[in-house]
Amino acid sequence: MQLDRMLQIAVACLVAFSTALLGMGEQRVALPVAAVIVAFATVYITDAKGWIVLNQRAADAAGVGAALLALFQWQQDATDAGLLALLNFAVYSQFVLQLKRKGIGTYWLLITLSLMEAAVATALNESLMFGFLLVGYAFLAIGVLTVFYLYREQISAYGADAGRGIRESRATSPASRDAHFAGHAVTQQSDEALNPSLARLVANLGGVALGMACLVFVVIPRSERGAWREIDDESAQRIVGFTNEVHLGEMGAISESPEEIMEVFLEDPATNEPCELVDEPLFRGVVLTTYANRKWKRELFHGKAIERQRIPSGVPYIKQRFVVLPLDTDVLFSIFPSFSTSRQDKILWTDVGEQLERRERRLGNTIDYELITTGIVDKRQSSIVPAQSLLEEHSYEQERLLTLPSPSNGYDPLAGSKALAAQIVRAIPAENHLERTRVLANYLRDPTNFRYSLGEISRDPQLDPVEDFLTSNRVGHCEYFASAMAVMLRAVGIPSRLAVGFKGGDWTGRYYQVRAMDAHAWVEAYLAPEYLPERLPEWFDRSKGGWVIIDPTGTVSAAPAMNASSYVYEALRQFTASMRTGWRTYVLGLNHSRQTERIYEPFWATLRSVTTALTHREFWALLGTRLAKAVSPAYWGLTNGGWFSWRGALATIVIMLFFVGVYYAGRFIMRRIWRWTSGDAAVIAADNADVEFYRRLELLLAQRDMLRGPSQTQREFALAVGGQLAESAQTKRAAPIARQLVELFYRVRFGRRTLDSQEAATVEQALADLAGVLAAGNGSQH
Repeated sequence: MQLDRMLQIAVACLVAFSTALLGMGEQRVALPVAAVIVAFATVYITDAKGWIVLNQRAADAAGVGAALLALFQWQQDATDAGLLALLNFAVYSQFVLQLKRKGIGTYWLLITLSLMEAAVATALNESLMFGFLLVGYAFLAIGVLTVFYLYREQISAYGADAGRGIRESRATSPASRDAHFAGHAVTQQSDEALNPSLARLVANLGGVALGMACLVFVVIPRSERGAWREIDDESAQRIVGFTNEVHLGEMGAISESPEEIMEVFLEDPATNEPCELVDEPLFRGVVLTTYANRKWKRELFHGKAIERQRIPSGVPYIKQRFVVLPLDTDVLFSIFPSFSTSRQDKILWTDVGEQLERRERRLGNTIDYELITTGIVDKRQSSIVPAQSLLEEHSYEQERLLTLPSPSNGYDPLAGSKALAAQIVRAIPAENHLERTRVLANYLRDPTNFRYSLGEISRDPQLDPVEDFLTSNRVGHCEYFASAMAVMLRAVGIPSRLAVGFKGGDWTGRYYQVRAMDAHAWVEAYLAPEYLPERLPEWFDRSKGGWVIIDPTGTVSAAPAMNASSYVYEALRQFTASMRTGWRTYVLGLNHSRQTERIYEPFWATLRSVTTALTHREFWALLGTRLAKAVSPAYWGLTNGGWFSWRGALATIVIMLFFVGVYYAGRFIMRRIWRWTSGDAAVIAADNADVEFYRRLELLLAQRDMLRGPSQTQREFALAVGGQLAESAQTKRAAPIARQLVELFYRVRFGRRTLDSQEAATVEQALADLAGVLAAGNGSQH
């Protein structure tokens, strides 16, 4: 494939790639598809066939039309704020440029616009797949720029019109019609420029550039601003199954979505190891306290920034870190009770229900925050946790957690539910709140009484959904189980509230990967100090009472056993999940705090420890003792009187391999040094044989008083010679020969290429013809 055609295809690929990246960020398909079609179609209809070629006036008119179209789109959609309109104008400009006859300037504009689109696309997309595609685009861009450089150099060398391209220059150049160099010095030049060595060079250059870019990105200090980018609320995903309010009876079948919601890291501070719980953890988001009109609602509150809190000594705790993806809710999640060892301004806390929320209302941002919790003991989530405040008798807070829909016109919408709750706990004393909660929870968990289902259930529209679930259609999802539990607890005088969040998630070995399908609802029941069990941990504060965490949802069908392909899929899924975590943590979320914590501080700590060790006498003494032991015959079992020792045999093999490796490595290094200093005679002989023709060319031209100046390169000298020969009618036909021989010299001398027999014969014939022309020219002058 010839160089100009290669460049046309490469630029088309680059333009299509960058427009596709831009489409991923804008989440639009039409414009990227059109860009791909135009990019590759113009290679054929404009560059190859010349059927549709815009002249300068037509291109200018099309450019004005593109600007007007972009301006119209901007006015139609003011939310773009000019950015997307500018990007659309860039894409339309590419369409116009691709329909022109291409030269150096046109290619440069297309490459520049493509790079601009890719740069803007990075601000519109934060997915891991986009990161991989961006790396691929970087390698492609380096390759395209390399081909563009070769194309520009070849045009400069041959003096062809940049608009006509190399192919036309070959058709009109006398050298292209010279039989001596047909298929060799000219035709093969572009082909020889694109070879596996060049491809390896481009790949190595891309790898080095990528490595340096990553190093600079990680090491260079950055400001405290946390997010890599800020996106609009419209880009936040909606959580299937999680809501700030629970509407019973209005929901059909629930579709479980595998969309990732957050990543939860639990770490034991005593060992600094990831902590996987024995049971599935409950990550609570919002608590709902009011049940009326068939739905649960939360109480409005005003949060405050989390202040630094001190955990009492002796209280076990677990570090918890949450990386929450862009969501359509301001609610944040945690295992409760939660505390913070430092002030955190990006999240708010309210004592009402002990809830967390975002400070900023830009829901499209990924948020990363760390807390500690005392709600995990011995890798189990506590079923009873201390309350933050005391619910006094007949207080507003207690009444709010006991309120149920009032009867109307003598009709109680929850009469059957209240009667059922009273019947279940009739044998348990009224003051034993803890046992009553356990009995009610076991009743709901019994699969012979209720069945868990995500499918659409036919409910009696005349009944309250909870009443229908408890008395008639005993099938439902977690929200029905939790609602029924809360209603029955309130019916028997136990304050309760609904908790909505996520349960479990996929343990990856380092963290829990929580998905939308893990959305869950459960119940928290309040026990006054006098109703708490007698046996509680010493650090448990009984003075304010406690909350019993109850998950009354019935058993869900177990997942099918995994086969070999399932294990492969699971391993691949966990690997991609780890990659996404690394992308969000160390690329998108690499702010100043994380950079200091994960990079600067470990580096300086390691450097200090190494420096300290190297300056202590004990370190060197211990190292000497270990080395002496390692080389002693007794350690390798050579003094035990036996005739064979596995340890000694292994040591012998390792030592032999080491010395063999040292020998070959030393020989390789010495050969390289010898070649660099004195030169390899065989290689020098081969080089001399291949470049001897150039020395003969200079001697031949010197006889005509054509001498290369000290500051002239071989190519500049050949161009000057060609110009002098072209001035005379007798020597004009030999003008291109010097230039073609110099091009061969460059490939042989610097490209490490050997001439084949046909090329060597062609060179000899060219030198003979040049000698004849020069001799004839000298004769005519005399």
